[in-house]
Amino acid sequence: MPKRSVIANSQTTPPNMPEEITGPVLAELLGCSERQVRQWAAEGVIEKASRGKYVLAPSVQAVVRKALENGSSDMERQRIDFMKAKREALELETAQKKRELMPVADVDAFFQTVFGELKSELLSVPARASRDMTVRREVEKAVIAALNRTAAKINDKAVAMEATLDVGDDND
Repeated sequence: MPKRSVIANSQTTPPNMPEEITGPVLAELLGCSERQVRQWAAEGVIEKASRGKYVLAPSVQAVVRKALENGSSDMERQRIDFMKAKREALELETAQKKRELMPVADVDAFFQTVFGELKSELLSVPARASRDMTVRREVEKAVIAALNRTAAKINDKAVAMEATLDVGDDND
């Protein structure tokens, strides 16, 4: 079944209405500015009768038709955006269920625990290595220096990873 137009293509003006209308009156009738009326005329959307005057019925019909077309394209864009967001949410949910994805807070807590235990174990090495206080202090210095270097390297990698993620977010 062919689509019927919501707006009839009647070129006749209803009785008791003028055939032609001025720009200010048309703007008031349409609820827009005179400048918008002139712009529509320049774009060929509405029909100009003569200098400063417009053909009433076809002009109103054209503006309504344009509004309906724009409204449907806006709705289509919104529908597409909604479907895209829904698809992305479903993909994230699926990845999480497959255990391909974990919340950052969980990963962070895991590594905090692991590194805390590792640091504790490494700091106990000097006491287990020797009873001699001089040797113990030297081993302790070496362990602390190694922990500090490792912490600095981990921090550098975290900053680089965060910068990469921030750049990726800007592209969306």
